Amino acid sequence: MYESDAEKIQVLSFLERLAEAMTKYGAPIYSIEDTVLKVAKKLAAEGEYLIIFGAFFSACGQYLYQKIALSRLPVAGFDVEKLNLTKAVADGVLDDKIDCVAAEQQLIVIAKQPSIYSDAVVVFSWWLASTSIAFLFGGIWSDALVAGVIGLIAAVISLAFNKHTALARLVEPLSAFMATFVAVAGMLVFKNYSMPIVLVCGLIILMPGFTFTRAMSELAMGHLISGTARLVSAMLTLMFLCAGAFVGFAIIKLFLPVSIQAFSITPPPPLALALICLPQAISLCLSFHVHRRYMLAVVIVDIIVVFIMIYGGHVMGSAVGCGAGAFVVCIMANAYARWKKCSSVVIKVPCIMVLVPGSVGFNAMVTILASKPAEGIEAATMMIITGLSIVVGSTMADGLFPSR
Repeated sequence: MYESDAEKIQVLSFLERLAEAMTKYGAPIYSIEDTVLKVAKKLAAEGEYLIIFGAFFSACGQYLYQKIALSRLPVAGFDVEKLNLTKAVADGVLDDKIDCVAAEQQLIVIAKQPSIYSDAVVVFSWWLASTSIAFLFGGIWSDALVAGVIGLIAAVISLAFNKHTALARLVEPLSAFMATFVAVAGMLVFKNYSMPIVLVCGLIILMPGFTFTRAMSELAMGHLISGTARLVSAMLTLMFLCAGAFVGFAIIKLFLPVSIQAFSITPPPPLALALICLPQAISLCLSFHVHRRYMLAVVIVDIIVVFIMIYGGHVMGSAVGCGAGAFVVCIMANAYARWKKCSSVVIKVPCIMVLVPGSVGFNAMVTILASKPAEGIEAATMMIITGLSIVVGSTMADGLFPSR
């Protein structure tokens, strides 16, 4: 136990900062809670620690002698490199390499460090993601060109608006609204052209498929409040995207007879598919701030997973193909983490992003709003099944072969 209250307060301060850092950099709730509980046990900080979506509760000590604290946690995007460094600090405490005072100072240093990629690189990554995924979905060069323009516009809007709390919620509807005008302009310029692919791929980074899958994972792990909150957040993002697109098309219809439709993915031949995966994997590494020393591993795993998802999906069904892909991602990510002594998130985040059913959800909303509720409900059901399949695959892999 602790010789003074000051020592106990120092430990509690470190645990709170650890939870805050992991939340800010994109760790799932169950991973944050598991790490905090392990570190608390290691530091002999007996008590209860509860983390929900956006809040941290701690009660250190026994009964009437507990020190109880509540703090708000920032819910942000992904910074895989900072999350990797944060987990390394936690592992250092667990392995008795550093004490909690030094560990907290390291977390402060990590928080003050600038992101490893500048805003210009992030904007480029959105363009690269939109362009490469357009080819991955079976689009041609004209589709990729227009999708890339939409990706650039969405990236600029996101960077500008996310700096202001009052404007952050407008990123999705405004991006989708602007995307409709760019997509229609492309239709007027090019003859061979797929507007649905252009819209989905141009807005691909904003699609809430990863958030939806994480929500399903948290619900499956028993974190009902956090999972429900994240699920609602994902559905709202999807609705905002669809609302922005439909407002844009409503204005355009006053002048041109256009409509938005659902789409189906037609993958390219195997060799072309492997070549397309290279820029697609790099774009996701840049978007989620994965350090360049891990990029080769991400590219290799990404190619394997895309082939499993697409060609395995033709044999087993798309949902099972995504589940099998998630299983392989987690096994390879955990093996790589053991080998390189790093966090498995450096592989998991960009590679599972390829599997998530964000485009399926967009299809569902588009179909429902186009007065085809039966088809929309079918697509929404497929989104749920795909998300569950990914959760089952990743959970089985982590259980059979954990990273630590």
